[in-house]
Amino acid sequence: MDALLDFEECVKDSPEFRLNLDQFETEVSLLETKLDKVMKLCSKMVEAGQAYNAANQLFLSGLAELSTHQKNDSIITNCMNQFNQGLQETVNFHTMLFDQTQRAINQQLTNLCTQFIPQLAETRREFVRIGEDLEMAAAKNAQVSRHKGSDAERASHLLLATRKCYQHFALDYCLQLNTFKTQQKIDILNSVFSFVHAQFTFFHQGFDLLRDLEPTMKTMAANLSQLSAECAVKRKELENKHLLVQQRDASGEPMVNTCPPSEDIIQGYLFKRSRRKSKTWKRCWFSIRNNQLIYRKSHKEDAMVLFEDLRLCAVKSLEHMDRRFCFELLSVQKCCALQADSEQLKQAWLSALQGSIDLAYRERTDTALTQAGSPLIISVRY
Repeated sequence: MDALLDFEECVKDSPEFRLNLDQFETEVSLLETKLDKVMKLCSKMVEAGQAYNAANQLFLSGLAELSTHQKNDSIITNCMNQFNQGLQETVNFHTMLFDQTQRAINQQLTNLCTQFIPQLAETRREFVRIGEDLEMAAAKNAQVSRHKGSDAERASHLLLATRKCYQHFALDYCLQLNTFKTQQKIDILNSVFSFVHAQFTFFHQGFDLLRDLEPTMKTMAANLSQLSAECAVKRKELENKHLLVQQRDASGEPMVNTCPPSEDIIQGYLFKRSRRKSKTWKRCWFSIRNNQLIYRKSHKEDAMVLFEDLRLCAVKSLEHMDRRFCFELLSVQKCCALQADSEQLKQAWLSALQGSIDLAYRERTDTALTQAGSPLIISVRY
C-alpha cells in the first residue's frame, strides 16, 4: 500500500510534510501527462480501426460482387456466401470492439481527470495563496515592537486566524490528494480491465464464428481439391489442342473448312469495296447462310444481309483490277466487289457462292417437280 499524506504532519506543517506534498504534486502532474497520452493514442487507434473497418466493408462488397460470377455452381456460391456472411460478422465484432475500447479507455479516464484534477488544481491555488498569507502574517507578527501592545495583539490575532484558515485548507488539500491517489488506482485498473474484457469478448466471438464455419471450410477444401484436379486435366487438354493446331497451321495460311457448329456454308474475313468510294475497302466478316450473303462490320454491330437471294445472283472473278484476289457478286439491283487474302481463299469463296447458287436452283426445281407430280383429286357428285 502506498504511503499517504499524514494529517498530523499536515497540521504541524513540518518539512517532512512539505517534502511529501511536493512528491504527491509531482506524481499527479506526471500521471495527468501519461493519462492524456494514453487517451490520445487510444483515439488514434480507434480512428485507424474505424478506417480499417470501412476499407474491410468495401472489400467484402467487392467479394460479394465477385461471388455472383460463380452463380452457375451452387456449391461454390453457397460457400462463398457463407464466408462473406462470416466475414461480415467479424466487421460487426470489430465495430463493437472499437466502441467498447473508446468507452473503456477514453471515457473512464476522462471522468477521472475531469472529476479530480481540476478540483485539485483549484484547491492547490487556494492552499498556496493562504500559505503566502500565513508567511506574511507570521512576518508582521514577528516585526511588531513589544512596546506597541495593541499592534502586537492585532498581529497575534491575525496570525492565529490565518494559521487556522491555512490548516483548514491544508487538511482539505491533503484529503483530496489522498482520495485521488486511492481512486486513480481503481479507475485505471477498471479501465484496463474493461479494455481487456472487450478484447476477450471479441476473440471469443471470433472463435465461435470460425468454429461454425468449419464445416463450410471442409466442403470448400474438398471442392478446391476436385477443381484443382479438373483444372489440371483441362489445362493439359488445352495445351495438347494448342500444340496440334499450332503444328497444323504452322504456315499461317487461313484454313478453309466447313462450319459444322453453325448453319453457315463458309465464313471468314473479306475486304468489301465501298459503294460510294470505290477506292475505299473495309475488312468485314462474311458468311453464307440460307441462300443469303451476310456480313458484319465489327463484333459490336449486328449482322446485315448483303444479298437477299443468291439464286438471283452471279459471281465472277475480277482479273482486270489492280488489287489481287478479287471477285464480284452481281444481282439485278446491285453489285459488290470483294477481296480475299489469298488465291486459295478466293477460289473457296467462288466455289461456295457458285455452289450455293446451283443448290438453290436445284432445290427450286425439285420443289416444282414435286408439286407437278402430285395426284389431282377430283370430287364427283351423283
